[in-house]
Amino acid sequence: MVLVGGRVSVRNTAETFGLDYANLLEGLGELDYA
Repeated sequence: MVLVGGRVSVRNTAETFGLDYANLLEGLGELDYA
């Protein structure tokens, strides 16, 4: 992962990772209920 543009890009990446992480947890939850 390459970050360019300072704080704004870092913030955007953090938000994107947050969404991806939430989706990952959601997927793991579905596996648990499978």
